[in-house]
Amino acid sequence: MFGRGSVATFYGWALERAGHSVEFYVRPERLAVYGSSISLEFYDARARPSGTLVSERFHVRLRADIPRDHDYDVIVVSVQSHQFEKAVAELDGCVSGATVLVLSNVWVDPEQATAHLPHDRLAWGFPSAGGGFDSNGVLHGVVFKKMQFGTFGTDPTARELEIRELFRSSGFSFREQRDYREWLWVHFANNAALLPQALLAGSIRQVVTSKAHWRRVLENMQDIEPVLIARGVDLSAHRSSQLPARLPAWLTVPVMGLAVRLSRPLRVMTDANVNEQEARGCLNGVLEEAHRLGVRVPHLEEAHRQLQLD
Repeated sequence: MFGRGSVATFYGWALERAGHSVEFYVRPERLAVYGSSISLEFYDARARPSGTLVSERFHVRLRADIPRDHDYDVIVVSVQSHQFEKAVAELDGCVSGATVLVLSNVWVDPEQATAHLPHDRLAWGFPSAGGGFDSNGVLHGVVFKKMQFGTFGTDPTARELEIRELFRSSGFSFREQRDYREWLWVHFANNAALLPQALLAGSIRQVVTSKAHWRRVLENMQDIEPVLIARGVDLSAHRSSQLPARLPAWLTVPVMGLAVRLSRPLRVMTDANVNEQEARGCLNGVLEEAHRLGVRVPHLEEAHRQLQLD
C-alpha cells in the first residue's frame, strides 16, 4: 500500500483479513511517528448496509523504501489528488513485476499522468471507503462493498481481471466503467462542487442536510458542466453521477437527510473531516481548466474567494 492514509489503511486491513500479506510504504521520517499499529473504529458495510462496527488495533508492517527487485504482486496507490504526481514519480523504475492499482482521484489525463510507468502493468479503480484520523490517532470511517473499476475503452486485461478477483475474493463487489477517463473526471468535478462547500460548512453532512448549502453546490455543478463538455466529456453517458445536479434542493435535501439519519455508515462518512488540501486542490484544478478553456465559472470563483477569506 502506497502510503498509510485512511483508504490505504482500510483496504490494507481488508486484504490482510482475507489472507494476504500487506506492507505500507511511508516516508522515512514517518516510521517512528506511525509505529507498528493503528487504532481502528470504523463501520464495515460490506456484508450489510447498516455496517458492523470494527474496533481493534491493526498491527501493520511499514517500510520506507521500495526496492527495485521486490517481489510484490500488487502495489496499491491511493493518495490525495495533489499527491498523485509525486507518488507516480517515486514509483518510476520500482514497479518490477507488480501490477499497480491506482485508486486515486485524478483530474489530468490518467494515461498521460502515468506515462513513465509500464502501462501493461496498470489497473484503474476507485475506492468505496473513506474517513479520517482523530486527534488521538484513531481512524474512523466506513468501508462499503461496491467499488469502481475501469478501462479506457477496452476489455480488462489478464492483470486487471486478477485485480478484480483479488478484491472480489476479499469481500468487495464492483461496477465496470468502460470509459474510466470520463467517469474519473466527472467524479473529480463533483468533488470540486461539493468539498469546498463542505469545508465552509464544517462537514459534508452539514451540506447535504441544508437547502442553502446544497443550492451552492448545485450552482457549482452548473458552472462545472460546460467545463466537462469543453473537455470532451459526454455527460449523457454519466446521468447517474450527475443526477444530484438535476434535482431541486427542496427534493434532494430531505431525501439525503433521511438517508443520513437512517444509516450509521452514511452518518460516519458525512461527518468525517474534510481534507482541506483535497478540497482546495479539486476546486483549483477545475478553476485552472475553466480559465484555460475560456469557460465562465462565477460560482466556483466565489467559492474560491470565500475559502481565501475563511
